[in-house]
Amino acid sequence: MFCRNCGAKNADDAVFCCECGAKLVVEQQEPQAAAPIDNPVNNPVINPVSPIEASMVNQPSPLEPLKKIPKKIYAIATGVLALLIVLIVVYVNVSSTINLDKYVKVTYSGYDGYGTASVSIDWDSIEKKYGSKVKFTSQAKKQMNTYLGDVSDKPISFLPVMVGTPELNKHDSLSNGDKISYKWNIDDESLKKVFKSKIKYKDSSVEVSGLEKAEKFDAFKDLKVEFSGVGPDGKAELKYKGKDLDEDCFYCEDSNGLSNGDKVVVKLQGEPENYAKQYGKIPKELKKTYKVKGLGKYATKLSDVDDDTLENAKKEAEKIVKDSCSSFGSDETLSATTYVGDYLEVAKKKKDIYGNKNVFGIVYKIDVQIQPENCNPTMFTYYYDVRYDNIVANDDKSCTIDYEDYETTWSSVNTQVDNPNSFFGSYYYYTGYESIDKLMNSRKENSQTSYDTEWNIDGVDATTAANSEDYICAYSAEREITTDEINNFKNSDYSSYGFPGGRDVIQMIINEMYARHGYQFTDADLTNYFNQKQWYSSIPNKTTDMDGIYKNMSSVEQANVTLLQQYK
Repeated sequence: MFCRNCGAKNADDAVFCCECGAKLVVEQQEPQAAAPIDNPVNNPVINPVSPIEASMVNQPSPLEPLKKIPKKIYAIATGVLALLIVLIVVYVNVSSTINLDKYVKVTYSGYDGYGTASVSIDWDSIEKKYGSKVKFTSQAKKQMNTYLGDVSDKPISFLPVMVGTPELNKHDSLSNGDKISYKWNIDDESLKKVFKSKIKYKDSSVEVSGLEKAEKFDAFKDLKVEFSGVGPDGKAELKYKGKDLDEDCFYCEDSNGLSNGDKVVVKLQGEPENYAKQYGKIPKELKKTYKVKGLGKYATKLSDVDDDTLENAKKEAEKIVKDSCSSFGSDETLSATTYVGDYLEVAKKKKDIYGNKNVFGIVYKIDVQIQPENCNPTMFTYYYDVRYDNIVANDDKSCTIDYEDYETTWSSVNTQVDNPNSFFGSYYYYTGYESIDKLMNSRKENSQTSYDTEWNIDGVDATTAANSEDYICAYSAEREITTDEINNFKNSDYSSYGFPGGRDVIQMIINEMYARHGYQFTDADLTNYFNQKQWYSSIPNKTTDMDGIYKNMSSVEQANVTLLQQYK
């Protein structure tokens, strides 16, 4: 059947034209009487034709070869062809897409529990498969030629530089079955500008496997950590008693500057797998923490200094005091050295103070008689301290002092003695302090920013002095006497002292102050009374010059004499 619209020939049973798609119309012909067919050749049947059909007589049809193919088969063939075209397009795109995750390799080494992981990309396989398919974009090609010249390297050779290697979230101390992940760090925009190919990737996780198992042992079982010294300057020492390892296998962090209660970490040297190779087993743990104990401690209060230590320290200090007086001239005589108290300076921040953690000071009063030629003798008193550093309080309540490590007073004091042979008199200089107050103030100024100080000087009161040093008022030369103390003296019972001539305690304190400077009493009873005191009887060349003695008294002593005379 021919199409009336375009003239194309169609199958007899076609409904639409195979060329233009127009609907085919079947013409109704009037019935004709059938003619007998005697000879088909001689009597051919001629059907009426349209003008278009007539014009196409003997013209070949473009679909002539398919005129015998059924309609359904033709439709299927057309669909298959279209599908093939789609598949080809998809294949071309897919074949140039690189899925990086397929080429990621995470490898493991070492032993279970101490394994290590590393990640890499199989670029050789990528290049082998995609080497000819990866192309530069026109923009990238232009820029590379501009900056690098005629680039002859394949585009895929630039891919590893831009992609890099993914990072593992954990790469050591691994055990079989652990889950670890890797993460890419890729600039997508840069990839799209450089390569036509599509690059696929995603962060992922893997399970650790294949690590070799090894026997585990306690490496610290036979290790002993010993602590020595005094906190906060203690130190740790490692001693290994086992046979498998040696002390060189261990090292200690922060092994110095320790105090009781601190914690130190001891670690094993090297990697665990090294122990497996050398000893056939792996340590259960690579480090262990130990608590510091057994160290001595520095004294932090005067009560830490026991009585035996104090007595020994006083004896050693007195030797130093007397040695300091060995340079006296022929007109100077040491009359007495008297212990008057002690103090303890404690570092406020022990670990921040370099050197001394505490200072233990012993204070002495030194009485020296001065008698220039052809002059009356006079008594001069000054104060001197000996300091020992870093006193250790032991667990047995005793103390340890390095008596070779000490310091002495560096201040100086002087006095003038009238000399009839000289218009200006004579000056004498000594190493020490004029009074206890000045000594205390000097120590406070020196240590107030770094040390807290506890003093035991105030504990030397009148009663203690009378019992231990055989004085009525031992501190009369050290500090000013208060009115309350004077009233206490007046209200106390001194009948057992046997004051000569019924003299009261106030008058006897004044006499005592002059006696300490070597005054020779004209009253025999007073002379006999003070001769019973060792400190007075040992003073040579006493003088009856009361005014001269008063002039050579310290300002503290002069103030006390003036005050006491008001209460006689």
